[in-house]
Amino acid sequence: MKINLRFISASFCLVSVYSLAFGQDTNNFNVFSVDSDNYLSKHDIVYKTPAYEGFEGFPVGNGDLGGMVWCNEDGLEIQINKSDLFEQPTEKERMTLRSVGRLTIDFGAPCFDYLYLNDFEARLSLKDALVTVSSSTPFSELKIQTWLDVNSNVWIIECEADYKAMLPDGAKASISLSRWGSRTFRGWYSSYNKDASLGIGN
Repeated sequence: MKINLRFISASFCLVSVYSLAFGQDTNNFNVFSVDSDNYLSKHDIVYKTPAYEGFEGFPVGNGDLGGMVWCNEDGLEIQINKSDLFEQPTEKERMTLRSVGRLTIDFGAPCFDYLYLNDFEARLSLKDALVTVSSSTPFSELKIQTWLDVNSNVWIIECEADYKAMLPDGAKASISLSRWGSRTFRGWYSSYNKDASLGIGN
């Protein structure tokens, strides 16, 4: 209890010192109040080079459906997950949360390859829960926006590719959805079951 009282006393002293130093009226001053719209809009996460690994990607979701978004050299990777996608326990495995699958969008040209980038930006807007990715290469100008609808499990991905003179007829884009299964790592990734067939299929 003494620790809590000291913390409260220290916090009160900080507020008092702040109010004296900056002429704030302590009756109308709340050190913990934050203008959430202004605050979040100033803290976008911005990448100036592509992230090629899933763990470097941007998280996006609506609390039920969500996943990670990152780049490959020719397009975009989206790992899709859902909050209630649990597999029933077996004799070998406990009940486990599995991944839905991975969506890959290939634009048919090296739109995110380091070797060909004139310009690149990927941005996660915390305020709008929106991921935007844009790139400029000798082959194309690319703009992508992706987000999840708040009231339904609809994942929206808007892609605009403007192919340049090097590709006068454009390029063949492709979209694929893969579900190879997901391995499990117990105890906060401290171990895993060496049977690689577990979690595959179904």
